[in-house]
Amino acid sequence: MNLVIGLYGESCAGKTSVAKRVARRLKIKIRHCGEIVKARAKQLGVEVEDLPKEEHRRIDQETRKLVKSADRLIIEGRFLNQVLKGLPNVILIKLTCDRTERLRREAERKGKVQTDSQEGRRDRANPLYRRQTSGAEARFTIRTGKLTISEVTETVLRRIKEVQE
Repeated sequence: MNLVIGLYGESCAGKTSVAKRVARRLKIKIRHCGEIVKARAKQLGVEVEDLPKEEHRRIDQETRKLVKSADRLIIEGRFLNQVLKGLPNVILIKLTCDRTERLRREAERKGKVQTDSQEGRRDRANPLYRRQTSGAEARFTIRTGKLTISEVTETVLRRIKEVQE
């Protein structure tokens, strides 16, 4: 059975953590789009924000091709609503979280405090950030701020089951 799940949303909303758990529970492959972008930027010796648009387009095309041919896959990334727009049979789920909680999570992850203005500058530096709202519409939106990773994972799994029934 064809099952492609796309998790997208802002940084530190829980995409990677939840995708790993869902993939493990469903025994399906996972693609981390942000990690692919970071690796390509590192190969080219540039910051992620400076990765040429052609490289972003190439990675997006690879992602679309993979999704079209995938039997069972979970994919996560900040801009999947843009990348996967128009593809059938994708369960697109948006994870959201308020700014204060995302900053707390980022500080916990990186071991340093991020200020509101630092996050804003980082987001504004990414041209795709401005287009985030113009992509495909999510089938579901899950607010992750007051939930544990386990609770978000269970919610995602429940939503997937609803769609499949």
